[in-house]
Amino acid sequence: MMGITWAGSVFGTNDTLSDPIRIPFARLILDDGKLLRQDQPFLESVDKHGHTFSRFVGMTAEYGWQTVSGKHWYSVCNYPRVGIGARYIHVVNRTELGQPVIAYGFLEGNLYRSKRVSVTTRYSVGLGYSNPEYGTHDTLINDILSTKVNLYAGLGAGMQIRLSDRFFLEPFFRISHLSNGNIREPQKGLNMISWSLSLNHYFKPSPYLAREKSGDTPSGRHEVVAFVSLAPRQLEFYEPGTKEFIGTYGLNYLMGTLHAGYNYSLNHRIKLSTGFDVFYDGTNGQLQLALTGIPRINGVPFEDKMKLAAFAGWESVLGNLSIVGNFIYVITEKRFYESSPAFKQRLGFKYHFIKDVFAGLNVRATNFRVAEMLEFNVGMRKQIGSGR
Repeated sequence: MMGITWAGSVFGTNDTLSDPIRIPFARLILDDGKLLRQDQPFLESVDKHGHTFSRFVGMTAEYGWQTVSGKHWYSVCNYPRVGIGARYIHVVNRTELGQPVIAYGFLEGNLYRSKRVSVTTRYSVGLGYSNPEYGTHDTLINDILSTKVNLYAGLGAGMQIRLSDRFFLEPFFRISHLSNGNIREPQKGLNMISWSLSLNHYFKPSPYLAREKSGDTPSGRHEVVAFVSLAPRQLEFYEPGTKEFIGTYGLNYLMGTLHAGYNYSLNHRIKLSTGFDVFYDGTNGQLQLALTGIPRINGVPFEDKMKLAAFAGWESVLGNLSIVGNFIYVITEKRFYESSPAFKQRLGFKYHFIKDVFAGLNVRATNFRVAEMLEFNVGMRKQIGSGR
């Protein structure tokens, strides 16, 4: 779920206490997980050997850095970890989806941290490669992954248990998603859940540092935010009665967002957000056109493709990087046959490469599981008042 959002770090890039100190570590993760079929006919299919899409196993190698000192936000954010990883997923007994290999970056935070045990959260985003098989099933089309390269996003939570100054045992749970954001159809995307167990080795002893209490007010408690995003999207067309897949007619539709919002900083880590989105939805009305003929890009008037929506959400700030989440409701739009749901969700990230200018990527979704589109975005912010 993704779009452009403008908001900045409450700490500047020069907000250092000394030279930054980070301890490198390596981590090996073993996964045992489940593919979420979610009433998708292809995922519910049974092959000639009686096997279904159900279980997967996997292995992940990660290299990262534990923040220790050097920047104020390290302590304020309770000493998070950042790094890169490579993940292999083996779908048990079925080959049609390929065996995805994923490269990603991750950010891992601490909800609670003590000398022996920590409760952790993790975000990851990257790209996955697989070699799906098509035309191998007698009656059902493989409409899960239509491209070999797909966007990967993951959320997780777990524990970090200290075994020694250098070794940690980490059980955790994660939810993962693979799709191309409807850039090419047919694709429903793949959702997975897994239980994971990892062993983490620090290359230097990892000290326990008490979190500093930040009593000062964020420098920009109030801010206005704006961004724009553009992305292509294809649409799946089906026979109305049988729901048999027809094709995409080779049409690529333009999707756009103009976002204007207000952020209120609760503290140095969390901002609350609200505002409005103006959507340009090039797919609106195309399924209705297909009922009477072949759809076409200019078959629906421009004004019927415009939508006004309100949103509310949050932003988690970690230096120049922010994790963004929004709940969106479309207030006004022209409704057609099978127009997309009015209630949508957005999850993504943005990076402030200049203090008040950012670029980001969001996934915009419906029903908390169906990726509607990718939002590649650039934006700006403006702080209001002194923060007191």
